[in-house]
Amino acid sequence: MRNVFMILVMNQVDIFFLGGVDFYHIESPALSTFFVGVNMSLGSFAQALAEEKITKWLLENWPVKLQFGLVCPITWVDGKSLKFNSLTDAGGNPMPFAYPLGQCEDYTDQSFDSWQERVFSFGAPATMYQSCESAIDKYTSSINDVIDVQYAKACRQCMYQGFRLLESGISGNDGEFAGLRSLVPANMTVTVGGVPTLQQFDDAFFKVVDNEGYPNAVMGRTGSLKRFLNLMRAANQDIVFADIEVPDPRTGTRIARVPSIHGVPWYINDAMEVPPEGENVYFMVMGDNGHHTPGHGLQLILPQVRRGDMFVKRHIPITPSNDRGADTGTLASRHAVSVIWPMGIAYGSAGAVSRLANITPL
Repeated sequence: MRNVFMILVMNQVDIFFLGGVDFYHIESPALSTFFVGVNMSLGSFAQALAEEKITKWLLENWPVKLQFGLVCPITWVDGKSLKFNSLTDAGGNPMPFAYPLGQCEDYTDQSFDSWQERVFSFGAPATMYQSCESAIDKYTSSINDVIDVQYAKACRQCMYQGFRLLESGISGNDGEFAGLRSLVPANMTVTVGGVPTLQQFDDAFFKVVDNEGYPNAVMGRTGSLKRFLNLMRAANQDIVFADIEVPDPRTGTRIARVPSIHGVPWYINDAMEVPPEGENVYFMVMGDNGHHTPGHGLQLILPQVRRGDMFVKRHIPITPSNDRGADTGTLASRHAVSVIWPMGIAYGSAGAVSRLANITPL
């Protein structure tokens, strides 16, 4: 079989057989009609296809920084909540130490009769969008899927809300679950009420006692980080950087140097609210070692049944209503698509997270 090389020039097709001398010239009004109808050259037509490929997703001009979301560990829970039985003391004191037993002395009873059930449940950040069946049928292609384009946007919206609730929590409805603002007890909080000092940053940092007193993450908004860096420069202190792996559009990931406190990297979570009294910064142990030894820090909890796809997507037919001019009993051609992210947070040891509260940001 001979290789064929075709040249399309408006209303004709020139065909060459490579390696031979055969040549055919075909007049084609149909081709002329097609190319004249689109009113563009082959080069501009290819460019239009490239532009359609580029716009596959709805991109964000101003994405919210969720650096903390890149490193927060996940625990998959087979049930409605995650529960820890934790030894506790009203004053925040450690459990009693054992004692030296003297010769022929009686034992002292140190049975534990006081513990706390720390129960962490799921919340449900959710959103919804509509789509028209005719639009889906006409515009869905191998390049673009009308539903999936909006689905990607909806998942990001749920993540923003989830990482806001991680700190603020929610109350007053069936989706109630506690955020760090209410979970961190008073004895683990340093309240500023204005511009913090470096001493206050240290005081909050060293309140973390879980994991032998080694926190592995600092979480706060960009404004609080700028405040900390400004304090370091004003005190002529060298800013210590930590090496972490970060996303990179060119290489996938790369190693970056980020500001740290005592070598513990600061991860920005700009989805956090700014309460009227000021921003909060959290010092924490992240992750759970699964043992009885200290090391029971913060983790995201997600339902085990959602493993593989943490977002729930449902298509819901919309019932026509009179205000849309539809007759009762007709079937609407619009669909609502709901997206829910069942998620929560948990940490077994109350000494795993501390807070520097009410900071005036830069």
